Amino acid sequence: MELNDNHHQNILNYLKFSKFRRAQKLRAVDGNFETILASRVSADETYTGDEIIEILEELNHVVRADVESEFLDSNHTNCLLLRQLFKQAEKWHLKLNVDTSELENKSLLDEVAKLEDCSSSASLRNESKAKLIPLEESGPVPLLKMEISRLEEENSKLRSRLENIEMDCSNILQEKGTLQEQVSKLKKQISSSSSAPNVQISNLQSEID
Repeated sequence: MELNDNHHQNILNYLKFSKFRRAQKLRAVDGNFETILASRVSADETYTGDEIIEILEELNHVVRADVESEFLDSNHTNCLLLRQLFKQAEKWHLKLNVDTSELENKSLLDEVAKLEDCSSSASLRNESKAKLIPLEESGPVPLLKMEISRLEEENSKLRSRLENIEMDCSNILQEKGTLQEQVSKLKKQISSSSSAPNVQISNLQSEID
C-alpha cells in the first residue's frame, strides 16, 4: 500500500481490531436469529402466511437495529482514529486533509481486502508481535524536529534584532530631543544678540545649521 513498515503495521493492527469488532456483531446477529426461532418458531406447529410475515418483520426489526448500531459504532470509531492522526499532526504543526473520494476506490479497497486476508496467516501474526519503532524515531519526525528547532532559533535571532532596533530608535529620539533644545538655545542667543556684530550672528546661524 506504499507505506513504510511502521504505518503498514498500524494498518494491520487496525484491521485486526475491526475484524474482532465485526465478529462480535455477527455473533449478536446470530443470537437474534436463535432467539426469534426459539421464541416464535416450533417444529410441531403450522403457521399461516400472516404469522410468517409477522415473524420475519420482527426479525427484520431486530437485525436492522443491530446493523444500524454497527454502522454508527464504525463511524464513531473512524472519527476517533482520525482524531488521533490529526492530534499527532498538530503536534508537529502539520495540516492533514482527507480525500473522501479515495474511500470508494475499488482497487485500493481490493488491496485492503487482500491485506486483511494475508494478516490472518501465521507469518504476519508473528510479525505483528514485533516491537514497533517509536514514532519519535522513525519517518519524517526527526526532520520535523530539526525544522522546528531551526525556526525557533531564527525566531530568537529576529526577536533579538528587533530589540536592538527598538533601542537604536530610542537613542535617536533622545538625541533628536537634545539637538532641538540646543537649536532653541542658539535661536534665543541670535534673538538676544541683534545688536551684536554681523560676523557673530553669522557664526551663530552657521552653528544652528
